[in-house]
Amino acid sequence: MTILKGNKKDYLNNNYLSIDGATLIGKNIHDTEIPVALNHFLNNNEIISIFLHMDNDKAGKDTVKKIQYHLKNQYKIIDCSPQKYKDVNQELQTKVFHIDMER
Repeated sequence: MTILKGNKKDYLNNNYLSIDGATLIGKNIHDTEIPVALNHFLNNNEIISIFLHMDNDKAGKDTVKKIQYHLKNQYKIIDCSPQKYKDVNQELQTKVFHIDMER
């Protein structure tokens, strides 16, 4: 939301959900479930697209795979997880730092 706001883009007309405690897949993706908070959120809101911003580690990547596996036929799922940074916060801090350096 901060990045969108900083780029003067609308950020108030969307839904946001923080998923804490991403988990590893384990032996078989078929035996996994989507995070409980996400399941509840999707069941109680009219959602068309899901933009994922998971951590850039094994647990984050496995969570993306689980969500894609279980929900790919119901929603448009876009993985926006950081590629160069450990998480969205580090990406935000780096972008803010670069913006400040340009002044």
